[in-house]
Amino acid sequence: MLKLENLSERVNQKSLLSSINLEIAAGEIVALCGANGVGKSKIVSAIAGIIHPVSGRILLAGKPLGKKTKSQIGFMFQHAEFMDNVKVKEMLCLFQSFYINPYSFNELVHLGLLQELLLKKTHELSSGEQKRLSFALSMVGRPLVLIADEPTAGMDEEMRNHFYQQVQIAVDEGLAVLLITHSREEREVLAHRIVLLKEGVVQ
Repeated sequence: MLKLENLSERVNQKSLLSSINLEIAAGEIVALCGANGVGKSKIVSAIAGIIHPVSGRILLAGKPLGKKTKSQIGFMFQHAEFMDNVKVKEMLCLFQSFYINPYSFNELVHLGLLQELLLKKTHELSSGEQKRLSFALSMVGRPLVLIADEPTAGMDEEMRNHFYQQVQIAVDEGLAVLLITHSREEREVLAHRIVLLKEGVVQ
C-alpha cells in the first residue's frame, strides 16, 4: 500500500537518509524504531511533503505520491498543532468538510472519546486530550494509510486501550499503519513487523 523506494536525504553533504526501502501492505502495522536523531521524523516529513528527498520516490497503492493521493494518508504527528480559540467540535466539522466521504461526526467523537471535550477550545486541551483529537482528525477522511508518530504518549490507560482497539479494527478493514514509536507496549500490542533505523539506514 505504501512503498518507499531508495529514499535519500542530505543536508550540507551530510547523509540523513540513505537509500531507504520500506513497504507496508494493506492490513499491516509496521513499527519503525531507532534512537533519537536517526531519521525517523525525516521519513515522516518526506511522506508529508515537508521535505523533498534528493532521490528516491514514495508510492501509494502503486502510484507516485502527489497532492491528490496524499489526502489518502492520515498523519498523527508527535506534537499536535491546532488553531487557537477553536472548539473541538468545530475542528471536527472543519476537517470533515475537506473530504468527500468522511467519517460521520459521531464516529469521530467515538474514535477519540471526545464526548466531554466537544465544547473545549483546542488551546485548553491537555497533551493527552490533544492526542485524542489528533487521532480522530487523522482518520477523518478514511485514509488508506495512517502515519502515527508516538501516538499514545500522554494518553491515559483508558484512551490508550481504546486507541489500540480502534486501530486494530481499521487494520482489519485494510488500513496500513506506519508506527513511529519508542514504546515497547505499542510494538507488542500493535506491530506485525518491526523495522530498525540506524544512522539513516534501514537495518
